[in-house]
Amino acid sequence: MSVLAKQAFATELKDRLYDKLTTKDADVVIMELVDQLSGFDIEQIADDAHSKEFEDMLNIYCNTLQMEGRSEATLKRYRRELMAFHKYDPTPIRHITVFNVRQYLAAEKERGLADSTLRGNRDVFHAFFGWLHREGLLPSNPCSNLRPIKGKIEEREPFTDIELELLRGACRSVKEKALLSFYLTTGCRVSEVVGINRDDVDFVNRCIKVCGKGDKERYVYFTQITAMYLTSYLKTRSDDLSALFVSKYRKRMSKTGHEAVLRNLGHRCGVQRVFPHRFRHTFATNLIRNGMPIQEVSVLMGHSKIDTTQVYAHTNQDRVKLSYIRYS
Repeated sequence: MSVLAKQAFATELKDRLYDKLTTKDADVVIMELVDQLSGFDIEQIADDAHSKEFEDMLNIYCNTLQMEGRSEATLKRYRRELMAFHKYDPTPIRHITVFNVRQYLAAEKERGLADSTLRGNRDVFHAFFGWLHREGLLPSNPCSNLRPIKGKIEEREPFTDIELELLRGACRSVKEKALLSFYLTTGCRVSEVVGINRDDVDFVNRCIKVCGKGDKERYVYFTQITAMYLTSYLKTRSDDLSALFVSKYRKRMSKTGHEAVLRNLGHRCGVQRVFPHRFRHTFATNLIRNGMPIQEVSVLMGHSKIDTTQVYAHTNQDRVKLSYIRYS
């Protein structure tokens, strides 16, 4: 142990022990420990070495998630959130405590992040540090005592019947009618619709196998009206592209392209907040209102947890009142 490293080690240990032991007991522990380590070569690790250790552990974790089949979007999110935490607090990973994580989340809340985002960040940290602990790379999980973040879960407002009629009336082409009807009757995410090919569509059984989050496959279904619009739309195309929906530039429609078409429909008829995911909200809400069990709605939505589906189920208070009168 070099003299400088020995001095730095003793100073840092003294600061830590003086809060937990009497001065006399702390001095005894320090002297004994330094004496025992005198035969070892110990050097103080530089900050860049601590950063490399954090990044190495993060890479190992992400490689494991990739082998388990997690999506690229999930891996990017984990890397982004964990590196943001490390940039904010470069404490060596073996010295990170629950207080470091709490302080970071508090700072993010102060910065204006929503509770739902903070809940997601907390889950990322809990999963990462928990995995490191289970694999023996950390002596403990600093997030084991980090309780879930509570907050108001906002109900997602679906489109009203009047708004849907206005949107239908605003369509100027069979492509717009097909796109609108497709989102409303399948409940697909925009990323899923972007990836659908013509050959994926089973017009006989009116179903499609789509690839959702985490590369999970599921079947979605569509109505006869949607089938009619899709058939009419495909007849108007002269290209040989495999994509179900294509842009005017004869390319597969991108996520922004889908969003632009729906947003323009809203502008034409005065309906606010028209975006793909709101049709997904409406799809789930309408099915539950019509009596479909939430477990089956969850399957159609591609949710692994029913709690997630419940967020999409906008419950009308008047309907609750009528049910109460009926069953009381």
